[in-house]
Amino acid sequence: MALFTNQPPVSPVPVFPLEIIEFIIYEVWNLQLSTRARRAFRQASMRVSHTWMATFMRISLADLRITDYAYFDYVWRHILEDNKSIACKHFDLQSYLENRCRSMTLYINIDYASYRRQCLLPPHLNCPGPQADPNRMASILHYHGLFLKFCHNLSALLHVHLRYHNRLPLDYYDHIYRFHSFPTTVTDLEITHTFDDFPEFSDQLYDNLSDRYIRPHKRETFFGERFPWQLPHIRRLTVRGGHVPLVLTIALRAEGLEEITTDVDSEQVVQGLQRLNVSNLRVTHCSPPVQDDQRPVYNVE
Repeated sequence: MALFTNQPPVSPVPVFPLEIIEFIIYEVWNLQLSTRARRAFRQASMRVSHTWMATFMRISLADLRITDYAYFDYVWRHILEDNKSIACKHFDLQSYLENRCRSMTLYINIDYASYRRQCLLPPHLNCPGPQADPNRMASILHYHGLFLKFCHNLSALLHVHLRYHNRLPLDYYDHIYRFHSFPTTVTDLEITHTFDDFPEFSDQLYDNLSDRYIRPHKRETFFGERFPWQLPHIRRLTVRGGHVPLVLTIALRAEGLEEITTDVDSEQVVQGLQRLNVSNLRVTHCSPPVQDDQRPVYNVE
């Protein structure tokens, strides 16, 4: 027992005022966290105290940020459908989520090396395998109607942000741009592309249909009729880290579009819209995305 006599007493866990807890959670939740760090913060916030957990759920469900399919399924199965989450024992999360969720961000991170091999090799070698999408995020938009079912009762949802990391915004054989399942309440669509080490778009991709290499980013638009989705309810579009064909393609699909904000050449966008007979759109310029914002810059583990 004598070994412990000189040790200082253990300090009690500090109890912060509610305003301080709200400030901490709000600021951390809106940082450019890596998906791993965001997941760690989410898990830790459920274990601090009832007040901390309630505040975190209120902030995180109003600005829903989905980092992996497991969390997507958790919110859907245990909150929206069964209302049996551990936090639901203390709060009506289902009602809160349905009526207060105004923004949703999907973090679709792809293994860079695997995807680059897919883009540059012939079709019999271009499958990156499950290791290229370990969080299974691409499947949320890939499976027909899945995202629509998830958002069916989110009556306040207005803004959807798709954050693609290490995924080329010009692969028109990919399934990451199947927006046919967007709910009608969503009027603001934001798309961000970032890369670990890929400052320039690939010069060419392999075309499975024509058995040759093509340069899709040189086209006016892409996808063509292979993706006949429409976005009639989108009013505002923001694209960062993309290119002109991506902006023009979505503008053609969004009949009610009123405003475009993008970091690509605004003059080229305006000229492209004129050639496509799309008028009465405001085009404004914004800063490009931080290319390494998916790396663990803020480590909360």
